[in-house]
Amino acid sequence: MNKTKFLSIFLPLCLLPLLLAKLALHFGWFEGGTVSKGEWMPEEVFALPALAAHEKVWRLAVVPAKDCEQRCEQGLHTVQQLFIGLGRKQVQVQPVLLAASKDTAVLQQFPVFQHQHPTQADTAAIGNYIVIVDVQGLVLLRYPLPDADHLPADIARDIRTDLLKLMNYDRIRV
Repeated sequence: MNKTKFLSIFLPLCLLPLLLAKLALHFGWFEGGTVSKGEWMPEEVFALPALAAHEKVWRLAVVPAKDCEQRCEQGLHTVQQLFIGLGRKQVQVQPVLLAASKDTAVLQQFPVFQHQHPTQADTAAIGNYIVIVDVQGLVLLRYPLPDADHLPADIARDIRTDLLKLMNYDRIRV
């Protein structure tokens, strides 16, 4: 096989995958962002204060819109069951009730939760959601509170999947 014949076969075979990739990007023939189950926050929301250097835990926060009613209590129950199901990884997670007012009756009913006030006054973007908060206090992912459309077991499974991925890829502990 001579040199020109080799190049005339080799170059199109090398350029074909690049051309197909360009077409796939241009026409949107793939689904991007399907790795995580939750909804990534569109803007930065620092809902909790940053932790000290020795405190390296992820926080699962239940954020009611106003008062903790039925959906909020269902969300607290879901996160509590998820927290119990984490087993030995519980030391890396802290459940938080993120509300402006402290409801002691709810906190007595769900003893694993710690009450904290939001650091930003405007928490409308995360109201009525369960959120995953990193060590710096940044909200990363949000999940709707359980209701008729969103079953608690499905939400807990989605949160667990994303939380375990985040904990595995966390480089702060290294």
